[in-house]
Amino acid sequence: MASLRKRNDKWQAQVRRVGYNPRSQSFHNRTDAQRWIRQTEIEFDRMALAYDPATLEKITVADLLARYKNEVTRQKRGHANEAKRIEEFLRAKWTALTLARITPQVFTQHRDKSLRTVKPDTVIRELGMLHVN
Repeated sequence: MASLRKRNDKWQAQVRRVGYNPRSQSFHNRTDAQRWIRQTEIEFDRMALAYDPATLEKITVADLLARYKNEVTRQKRGHANEAKRIEEFLRAKWTALTLARITPQVFTQHRDKSLRTVKPDTVIRELGMLHVN
């Protein structure tokens, strides 16, 4: 999202996008500031990942979980507990589904099955690990 405001005798342009550091710059002309905003937004768009259905057909949930376990979990303080939870996820059949084939119903079924053996707080923590920001 871009914003443009007059500050003192200059125009301050600011562009913010989720996942990127905000950028701002000051200009003497409003037109120059608007041009810079458009160019910066185009640059952010080019840096974003393109949606590729073919890739979603190749990558499984298990692939993502294993990668997360190896790259992110080991850097956390509670890595042992989280690694155990991921190992349990990896034993589930639904993790063999590709990202193109996974649906909300799969997670609902997993939640319902888990609630038969563990308390709701545990299920909330498990599913919270799968949450994408």
